[in-house]
Amino acid sequence: MTMIRRNHAQLLSRARAALETPGDLDADALLYLIKDLTSAEDAVKSHIVPWPVDIHVAEIDHCHGTNVYAALTREALMAQVAAFCKEWWSSLNDTRDPNQLTDEEAVSVYFDNQLDEYLSTDRIPCEPSRVLTADAT
Repeated sequence: MTMIRRNHAQLLSRARAALETPGDLDADALLYLIKDLTSAEDAVKSHIVPWPVDIHVAEIDHCHGTNVYAALTREALMAQVAAFCKEWWSSLNDTRDPNQLTDEEAVSVYFDNQLDEYLSTDRIPCEPSRVLTADAT
């Protein structure tokens, strides 16, 4: 079974329904559910993450070095980058309160006005990888 989040959620829903109303399943449906649960269990045991995920990354180059941030959503990533921008907001010639801006707005204003600091972002797809240790639990 190729495991993706949607399939996993559907499987959990099927298992919950089977526990809530066991009389609704015939023997074949119960065996099929058990087979699917076993496949999902094996996938979770043998993979660090059993389905593909996107990692959102940002790199800020500034006069003190480089900061790297990572998150599972763009919104979470922008919150991290915005925290950096708000910390250094006083170096801008901008009288706005950065806390009154959205994270995206704060980041945009900050880097539009900081000519010697640079932001790059990317989304990196990560495919499931097998656990390399002998004990996958």
